[in-house]
Amino acid sequence: MKKWIVSALALAVLAGCNSEPETTATTDAPAAAAVAAAPTSGITLNHFDQAVRAQDDLYRHVNGSWLKTTEIPADKSNYGSFTKLADDAQAQLKTIIETAAASQNAPGSEAQKVGDFYNSYMNEAKREELGLKPVEPYFAEIDALKDKSALAA
Repeated sequence: MKKWIVSALALAVLAGCNSEPETTATTDAPAAAAVAAAPTSGITLNHFDQAVRAQDDLYRHVNGSWLKTTEIPADKSNYGSFTKLADDAQAQLKTIIETAAASQNAPGSEAQKVGDFYNSYMNEAKREELGLKPVEPYFAEIDALKDKSALAA
């Protein structure tokens, strides 16, 4: 390949890596604020244990302070960032469902369906009153089966 083609490609790539954000007259304020915010790495430096040299034990160097200060919850066998993310997601999901259940939602909307489903499950008195009546037709279908091949059908 000719040297000038390689040089042209390199210049094109570098030109595309311009760190200056493009500005337009129609830029809205939230988007402009997001562009202006400095990027962060996501690495929490306060969890690093400066008493441990990185070349001696990288794991303890990077996680030492977190390991010293974080207690594993009693209901868990281990605990880390992914467990915490899962726990947080479950708590957020619970809030979404309980909000849908407590709100007046548009008929037929997803929020209304979720809220009704949750409320029907949580209504123990109604469940006790109905007993097995809602599922009796399914039991009757099962009782009507004559052989294993009918089960698959």
